[in-house]
Amino acid sequence: MRWRIGAVVAAFGVVSVLVHTHASDPVDLWAYRHLYPDQHWGLPQMAGDVLVNLLQPAVTGVAFVLLAWRRSRSAVPGALLRVAVVSVLVAFLKWFFDRPDVHGSTAHLGGSYPSGHMVSIVAYGGPWWLAALLALALLVTGTHWLTDVVAGVLTGWLIRQAFRRLHGERRGDAGRHGGAPHEAAALSSTSATARRSPRSRRG
Repeated sequence: MRWRIGAVVAAFGVVSVLVHTHASDPVDLWAYRHLYPDQHWGLPQMAGDVLVNLLQPAVTGVAFVLLAWRRSRSAVPGALLRVAVVSVLVAFLKWFFDRPDVHGSTAHLGGSYPSGHMVSIVAYGGPWWLAALLALALLVTGTHWLTDVVAGVLTGWLIRQAFRRLHGERRGDAGRHGGAPHEAAALSSTSATARRSPRSRRG
């Protein structure tokens, strides 16, 4: 597991350097032009926009805490700590890299890198298929650059692994310690709550 964590940290470092030096720009522009051609708002963009707004970081964070409370009140402090770590780290990284989004703006939360949507859903243990759909939605709606999404996945995975190690979790006892099945259930059932949340495109 240590080598895997080291590899992910290294991957995040490489992606960050590529973004900072603009070496990733050709790949990002290629993905943007192919997934959001001519900025045409069609059916894929409308469907993606719904998912992006339903799975805002604040919504997935609330769902994660509520699931922890439903499982055991003693699990709530740990869930709140994870949400706090995600929020603070994402805010810091966005401020540090100060990367303009696809529209050239850094006004919202300081920057586009990494994607807070992806950090949150991965850090809270969302199912892989939902994370994949969200990643595609962020790209087809022009909400994030491709490297924002990749960095968000890497960051979220590192946060989740850190908390798994902190609580002595293992793959075999994920259910007993609040692993992926429980986290996935929460993130898959947030639609009703999300519809009440403020509309925000980029996170």
